[in-house]
Amino acid sequence: VKEEKHEEVRELDKNISVIDNMENLIKEEIENLSNVIGVIVSDDTGIPIASHFQTEMDVDETTALIGLTINDMREALNIIELNSFNKIYIEIGKGIVYIFPLTESAFLTVIGTKASNIGMIQLVAKRLKEVMGDYL
Repeated sequence: VKEEKHEEVRELDKNISVIDNMENLIKEEIENLSNVIGVIVSDDTGIPIASHFQTEMDVDETTALIGLTINDMREALNIIELNSFNKIYIEIGKGIVYIFPLTESAFLTVIGTKASNIGMIQLVAKRLKEVMGDYL
């Protein structure tokens, strides 16, 4: 029983290290991009995995809305007999939300201002997707 507890602690430490690495990667990618508000990796149920924001935001609320959006989009695509999406762009009052699938159930979301350069957002997302694929 004691060895099982040690194994659980080692596994938890490993998971925390992976999340810290993901958050550091996100921070490095966006720290020089003034038009990026934040980046979130979350699952399709709305649970945050890793994130970094340039401004104060409620991560749990944001990922819950992202999960809802993804699942509503999937449902709509199934109704019209399309299978999946490569990316989602949503214009909102203060900016733009870009959602990119990482895996079947994990998503990379980039939140930018209205002045965001879509090409730069796609480049950042592509680099993060390549690197994060090793973790997911």
